[in-house]
Amino acid sequence: MHRYYSTERPVSLGTYPKPKDNKPVNIENFDLKTYIPEIKCEAYGYLEYEQPLTSRQVATYELKEPKIYEARPKFNRTSHKWNIVVDHYGEEIKLGHEEKGFVKYSEFDTKADAVDYINKKEGLQLKSYMGNILKKYRRNKDDR
Repeated sequence: MHRYYSTERPVSLGTYPKPKDNKPVNIENFDLKTYIPEIKCEAYGYLEYEQPLTSRQVATYELKEPKIYEARPKFNRTSHKWNIVVDHYGEEIKLGHEEKGFVKYSEFDTKADAVDYINKKEGLQLKSYMGNILKKYRRNKDDR
């Protein structure tokens, strides 16, 4: 399901794209313009589609799509706990939140707990590293 927020006007006739093969599955208008943390601004409502809209459709109707970040668990050898790193334009950044002026990083006792957190957290998507593991294996195998 792909959600798009209407930030300029309430969702009504003529204010959203209706592709033949991808009609909106759900349309929701809020009673008041509401702040949406995923898009970091206020919206009048949202639409949900089975398939993603094109960037042109999103721009034409002035819709906003929440940013989804790829994340994965990463073992911290110092604390012997699992952290979460987020891929931000090719750079891995440790996931944390601000608490009393300091950044507190999320730590988990097991990898399964970290993966569960990623799967439940809005805006995060579990990143698979299987391809990288296979490349390393092939490289080591070729070195022999």
